[in-house]
Amino acid sequence: MAEAAMVTKFTEYHEQEMKVEWFPSTIMEPITLNIQWYIEHYHELYSDPNLLQRLKVPWDTDTRDSYLYDLLRGASQKDTIILAEIVPIIEHIKNNGGTKGNIEYFQSLFNEGYKFLIIDGQHRIDEIKKFFHLNELKIGEEPWRNPTGKPFRDFVLNGDIPYDLDGTFFQEWPKCLQVFVKANVRLITPIIQSGDIKQLKMLFAGANSAKPLTRFEHLIIEAWSEVQRFVVALTNPDTQSEHILNLTNKFSKFSDKYAPEKKGLTFCVTEMLLYLESEYGQNSSIPLYYTIKGVETILDDQYEPKKGNLKALKDIINIIANGLAPMQKSTALSRGSFCNSFVLICMLQDPKHFRRYQTNLPELRVKDPVRFMEWFCETEVVRINENRYQTDPNGKIKYKDNNPKKGALTNDHCYSGYLKTVWGKAHLEFRERKMLEDLLRDYKQLCNEGVLVEAGKAVSNPAERRATLAARSDWTDKEGKKLKVFNILKSGSEYDVGHIVHKSDGGDNSIENTQLELVSANRSKGNK
Repeated sequence: MAEAAMVTKFTEYHEQEMKVEWFPSTIMEPITLNIQWYIEHYHELYSDPNLLQRLKVPWDTDTRDSYLYDLLRGASQKDTIILAEIVPIIEHIKNNGGTKGNIEYFQSLFNEGYKFLIIDGQHRIDEIKKFFHLNELKIGEEPWRNPTGKPFRDFVLNGDIPYDLDGTFFQEWPKCLQVFVKANVRLITPIIQSGDIKQLKMLFAGANSAKPLTRFEHLIIEAWSEVQRFVVALTNPDTQSEHILNLTNKFSKFSDKYAPEKKGLTFCVTEMLLYLESEYGQNSSIPLYYTIKGVETILDDQYEPKKGNLKALKDIINIIANGLAPMQKSTALSRGSFCNSFVLICMLQDPKHFRRYQTNLPELRVKDPVRFMEWFCETEVVRINENRYQTDPNGKIKYKDNNPKKGALTNDHCYSGYLKTVWGKAHLEFRERKMLEDLLRDYKQLCNEGVLVEAGKAVSNPAERRATLAARSDWTDKEGKKLKVFNILKSGSEYDVGHIVHKSDGGDNSIENTQLELVSANRSKGNK
């Protein structure tokens, strides 16, 4: 039933002859469906696998047996399964100015053969399908056992033969019992037909909030939007690369509301997208500095992300993740530094970033993620430790109660102190300026080393140049040491291309004026 066809649900008259009519926004038709229906229509039921991670964890055997016990003892209707028809959702979005992304999403589900969204009951439906089947038993399948530990003889065959189901598989039951149970065990199944996506979000949140949730988890559950689908897929443990998933092991402070089990990485990535969508904090209609409000704005199902921002988000996250891949688990840098690396890449890549005004910084691209993140971590540690602690007039660090064992007194008004509020306006602006200073100082050297490249310029191939120089020198370095082939060819080689006549002395980039040098030695020379 479409929303346009809604009818009055109740009509009555009060003592004053005042007519009362009810037009509920959510049309939910309560019906009962048997097990056979769920088995036959399972392929038409869709549950978004990205909504909540805990929804995807299968029930253990004890929980499954307890639910089947309710079904078989006649208490099947104490738990409801809530479905929503997809066609009315599509019609509602089209008729109420919904986004193109949402229309395409739900239309694609319908085109794939899905007719219903599962709002509540995914686990129950899955267990019904897995237990009540006639296929060959798989290795590891467990028989049903009565949770009370006693024989289960609620079913009687031929009027006088109790049939004990305890410790049996459905495939072992007599055929008449199989047919009877599938036809007569029925489940209350309200089917929502109004199509209002906002009402569906509220119902889903209410149905799936058995455990306390963070505000962000509530937003993610309640959202059916293009942004929600993108950020959840970007951090989905089942489909995403391990480099991205391991980011929570490369930085500290992924805890509390940012804990991995609370979708903390998804929250962090969504905040980064907010940085892009808010035009780096310059667009006040998308509040960056009141972060949760801004996140709520871009997760709304009516919100359409700016062209190119989703791809930019994914590309930058991959640069950071791939760049840190060689690093083992670490807590030296915090989640705030993770966000800083994202902000810095935005500044070096986007010529429209307002921080670049009145600088000579060209539009840059990260060419070697590993070496770029090495440079970032090195400079970030320096920034963090600059003025980190309070000092006396002689420059000596102060300690609590003058006792070094009690720890140094920290300075809140410095780079390190301003990491405590990652997206605070003044704090972020201070960190942006400090990172930009370091980038302006080092970008030419990073370009010379093949770490960065100016946008639009032909990209040289450092590995190919290293191989050429190695072959010309009979696979020996300038000290006469034998070179290993794979060490020269691999990305992130310990060897760099250095200049024989320094650039500051008029040297060029020709093959004749270059030689293989250890990265540490070449970097120490600077722009020479």
